[in-house]
Amino acid sequence: MDWDSIGVSDSPLIDVASDALAMGEPSWPRGYQRYRIVRTWQSLILASEGLGPTELYLEMPTAQGWLTAQVRNQWQFDLLSTLCRSLVTAQWPDTPFVVTAPAPFSAPPPLTDGQVMAAAIGVPVPGRSSEALPVTPLTARELAFLHGGGALDPVIQARQEMGFHHVVVDAPEVTSLIDDRLPTP
Repeated sequence: MDWDSIGVSDSPLIDVASDALAMGEPSWPRGYQRYRIVRTWQSLILASEGLGPTELYLEMPTAQGWLTAQVRNQWQFDLLSTLCRSLVTAQWPDTPFVVTAPAPFSAPPPLTDGQVMAAAIGVPVPGRSSEALPVTPLTARELAFLHGGGALDPVIQARQEMGFHHVVVDAPEVTSLIDDRLPTP
């Protein structure tokens, strides 16, 4: 993925030692996890680096001023690294899909039921390459909607109509607006 066409990459990359093999988990192709921070004029992007032919990323409009050390200590970093570890060997569908993961300790209440968090992977982003798929954290109500038989398309459509598309939205006053747009399953 050519991140330099989107923004400016921080240097150095964030390397995380992986003991995946010792724990019997699949390892990243290079044996360690690596992440890139890309700063755009409107957001901070946290992206996997070397996960495979397709990378995952979170885009955070409210994190533009975060330093690298701050990024590593945020729930967003925990969520992305957990999802990358669990999806490293998975066959990914060609259409957006939903995954769940244990909720990071500091995840905001609108995005978790206290136990798990859900994220949509691969929500289409106009003008972005398919070499990197966005990770869109879903609200607890969006996850309940999906568990209740609702489809992912109306969730994506509601976010797109509000202008949020794929970005991380965790402020309660905004997540409640998203939740209010959910149809009845």
